[in-house]
Amino acid sequence: MVDDRVVACLIVTYGKCNWIDESKRIFYDINKINLVLLNAMASSFVRSGCHADAINLFHISRGLKLEVDSSTFSTVLKACGAITELEQGRVIHSLALKTGFDQGSFVESAIIDVYCKCGSIGDAEKVFRHASTNNLASWNAMVMGYAQHGFHDEVSELFNKMSKFGVKPDHITYLGVLTSCCHAGLFKEAFSYLNSMFERDELMPYIEHYACMVDLLSRLGLLEEAKRTIDQMPICPDAHIWQILLSACNIHKNMDMGRVAAQKLLELEPDNESAYILLSNLYASAGMWSAVGKVRKEMKEKIVYKEPGSSWLQVGGLLHYFLADDKSHRDSREIHTELIRLYRQMSVTSKLENDGPSLMIYDL
Repeated sequence: MVDDRVVACLIVTYGKCNWIDESKRIFYDINKINLVLLNAMASSFVRSGCHADAINLFHISRGLKLEVDSSTFSTVLKACGAITELEQGRVIHSLALKTGFDQGSFVESAIIDVYCKCGSIGDAEKVFRHASTNNLASWNAMVMGYAQHGFHDEVSELFNKMSKFGVKPDHITYLGVLTSCCHAGLFKEAFSYLNSMFERDELMPYIEHYACMVDLLSRLGLLEEAKRTIDQMPICPDAHIWQILLSACNIHKNMDMGRVAAQKLLELEPDNESAYILLSNLYASAGMWSAVGKVRKEMKEKIVYKEPGSSWLQVGGLLHYFLADDKSHRDSREIHTELIRLYRQMSVTSKLENDGPSLMIYDL
């Protein structure tokens, strides 16, 4: 008989390798699901970006009276935050309260994170006020939440309070503070925090912290300073940093630096569709149409496509994902039939009311 921990390890491993279908095949072939296997499948769903599947799995497990724990709650709350599913977040928060799993660093911070990502800062603050004062994860979740919503004063105040409560900031804390400075356009203050990160708290900045600095300088149009920051980094810049700079060059119409950033980005990620699109737009803004054609031709030769858009909705307590040009949903035929009917109805209504051009109908 195979040990459940070995099976759970297989599920997680396939999930980490982006073979989520293999994880699902193993999981759904198991006769008796337990907590270890449930958490392995839920975490694999979240790691693979299948957040709706993680939420649905949680509700199915509750309906089947399967055991859950704080790890289950923190994982599914993370899924809710990833797709800004506020109502699901509220439901799962209530279940955590009822079952007594609302305490603990990971669950508390996950609840705060859900409310912040869903724009409900007031609810996040209520949870934070009742969280353990020595819970660094909760402090970080609140700092990041404030930063993402542009509440720089609140970020600074919370950061200063941490020392009063004897809570030492870590890399995530500083990432939140630098993100806040970036959104507020405060580059002098950001450099001060970056220096104190090493000098006061003896933390070596990660590449994400430097990315914040490059983003901040790029937003302000200080492209030379941004490029100098990249060149002086003690860490080798990644594709994300070069993409930030390339995007800024596109906005500020800096052709020479944009070419350099695009070259560096494509060296690291030859199939990065954003690099081609941004470079094409940069050439187009300068009226260099022959260069635009070359970029587009190179995209076709390398078979580089833009990642399709996605959306989701909730029906009957279950979340349904949709991708552009995707027909994998079990009710795909009925959905497309109804869409065609609605398009035709809209077309007729538009023609009757405005006597203008009707909407074009495409067979889906």
